[in-house]
Amino acid sequence: MSEFLDDLRGISFDDFVAYAFDRPVPVGREPNWWHSGEDTVVLVVDASLQLRHSALLFHDPLFLTARFSAEQIEQGFWFLCHDVSDYAEFFPRLLWRDDAPLDLRVEAVRAMFDLYAKLFAPFPTEAATYMWWDLLAEEALEEKGNFQLPSPDQEAVRREMVSTIARILQLEPRHCQEAALHGLNHVATAEEREPLIDAFLASRGVDDKLRSYALACRAGRAQ
Repeated sequence: MSEFLDDLRGISFDDFVAYAFDRPVPVGREPNWWHSGEDTVVLVVDASLQLRHSALLFHDPLFLTARFSAEQIEQGFWFLCHDVSDYAEFFPRLLWRDDAPLDLRVEAVRAMFDLYAKLFAPFPTEAATYMWWDLLAEEALEEKGNFQLPSPDQEAVRREMVSTIARILQLEPRHCQEAALHGLNHVATAEEREPLIDAFLASRGVDDKLRSYALACRAGRAQ
């Protein structure tokens, strides 16, 4: 196994998109081209540029459907939210890096509402739509336990996640509601998620299955 440097500083938006999405999808296993096992990759990025590109993509994601297959889109978003060791500096770890501008981190999170409203609502991915918040938060939040973040800026990112998920919970597609409930289960404190989920259940009729899942998320017990 060898190690190589992948210098993405100065990457264009089109090349940013291609890096994440323009990949063959492995046959017979999870869509994760980055798990080839052949090389160790060291990414070098401009954190501010990566965050700007991410926000631009999330604000206006629908063009992906004309350029890539559904399988490539699934794989690309699975890549973007996954904190995989070799490639996490491409996006997910940037949200929690205190040397990255806070305003750009918060804007990238806020733009995720458009990602759900414009793309995931009409074109849900098989797994990334549901697992998005879980995977973005897993290393930073849950590994540390009880949301004890070491810096005020990281806490600001987490709070913006809760606010954005609350907006997604109001979207009509059931898979968006399930994704938002799942996200609150993993990102929000009990004091935050309980009133949001109570209001959701009080504002609309839901079937027994969704209500049961919502209550499990309210209690922080959902997987």
